[in-house]
Amino acid sequence: MNIRRMALMLIAAALVGSVTFGQNEDDAPPAAPVMQTESVAGGGVYIVPIRTQITDLTRDFLDRCITEAESHGAACIVLDLDTPGGQVSSAMDISRRLKNLDVHTVAWVNTEAISAGALISLACDEIIVAPRGKIGDCAAIMIGPEGLQSLGKTERAKLDSYIFAEFRDSARANGYPLELCEAMVTLGPAIYRIKNEATRETRYVRSTELHEFNLIAPGEKPTDEVGSSDWAIDKKVLEADKLLTMLSDEAIEYGFAKKQIADETELAAHLDTTVDQVHRYEANWSEQLVAVLTSPIIRGILTIVMLMGLYSEMQSPGLGLPGAVAVIAAVILFGAPFLSGLASVTELLVVAAGVILLGVELFVIPGFGFAGVAGIALIMIGLVMTFVQYEPGPGFMPTLPGSWDMLREGVITMFVAMMVSAVGLYFLTKHFGHLPLFSRLVLSDGVSAGASTTESPSSPPTASELGVHIGDSGKVTAMLRPVGRAMFGDRLVDVVSDGQWIEPGKTIKVVAVQGNRIVVEEV
Repeated sequence: MNIRRMALMLIAAALVGSVTFGQNEDDAPPAAPVMQTESVAGGGVYIVPIRTQITDLTRDFLDRCITEAESHGAACIVLDLDTPGGQVSSAMDISRRLKNLDVHTVAWVNTEAISAGALISLACDEIIVAPRGKIGDCAAIMIGPEGLQSLGKTERAKLDSYIFAEFRDSARANGYPLELCEAMVTLGPAIYRIKNEATRETRYVRSTELHEFNLIAPGEKPTDEVGSSDWAIDKKVLEADKLLTMLSDEAIEYGFAKKQIADETELAAHLDTTVDQVHRYEANWSEQLVAVLTSPIIRGILTIVMLMGLYSEMQSPGLGLPGAVAVIAAVILFGAPFLSGLASVTELLVVAAGVILLGVELFVIPGFGFAGVAGIALIMIGLVMTFVQYEPGPGFMPTLPGSWDMLREGVITMFVAMMVSAVGLYFLTKHFGHLPLFSRLVLSDGVSAGASTTESPSSPPTASELGVHIGDSGKVTAMLRPVGRAMFGDRLVDVVSDGQWIEPGKTIKVVAVQGNRIVVEEV
């Protein structure tokens, strides 16, 4: 934890931002008193908001809140859930933590708990739902040309090991219908609710099990083997090969949720307490900062800044301001996902390999070919991988719905960032020497071999003072990307091409002169 805080301090020095982790202002119920660690005393109900994708940051935030609530003698801990899912490993850690608590736990689905959110909800002692709540769909899936597909043996074994067993454990501990819990996790037969006419007992059964109760599914032809039965089909709960997602009324009807709760006043009444005994946790500054820095918009902006800075640095010798900005953007871009658990050493190695290949292409191999393309591809793949959650078990490709959502988000973010960067790089290529800052970076060394060294660096010699005119021919001595150097007779001067990269040794011709900016093209 100390290492994380030190890293966050460094990131905060580069970029300071603020959002509320875990609470959307437009969706949030009326706010209970916001509590800080030192201001809580005397027990009560403690609300922990989980209103973003679930990551290691969510797990650590929840763990901190639970520890503090226990230390203050909490009577109940309520998870305020509005999440599309997230990292399955983090959700499993949270689920097991909740099951080992002595404090009563309540999952408040407000307004949705999908995928990993459903897993966490079922781990609580009790579930309540908002009027338009939604819970379910935690299936591992495979997406192919035909859409949703059944998993193979390897993926099914992974599902049974990591998710299915956790759902079964929650179902048995809290008395939830096992068949419906399984339907949240895996595709299967249709599910019916049947009722015993004599005892009024209700059960949920798969269509393949109806014959055990001398029942047949509606639309099927009866057989001679079907006899009389005290059981009758009450309702078709789920179609075949569909994943169970329940609305608030259905969650109550099927025995998962106890009640609809719209706001914290109703919550307090439901828990037999008063509003002044309800306390809401909020994230501290470090958790807020990481939440900001891992948002798609900020990561897209950081990618653009990094690429633009790298390009600008290549146009001037040494490590200057553009290079420093690019390095800071890269540190934040990879550091924040690493702290939140989205990135690991693997992603860093992939990006490092891409940077090495790109460097080889730029500075060792002439031209721009396979190494450069492969380098850019690896950098982009590594960046996209930092959006995707870690999934325990075998395999490399994502299988969980939340993982595919993260992958899609990463691809879209990086694609937009690349397009914006391409436009920016084109602008820099065309106008690099005209921009006040960059003109000094490019031409501060642009003096001839015999020029005075006492010349002011802010007033470089013009082309006429260097003896270079339109139509003059010379030889490239330093790769033009598009800025470089060329020899005109015995004079070494800085030049810029009109966007193209020109290798050393090529013959060039001056096509335009604008003050101290000399534009050339390959002959």
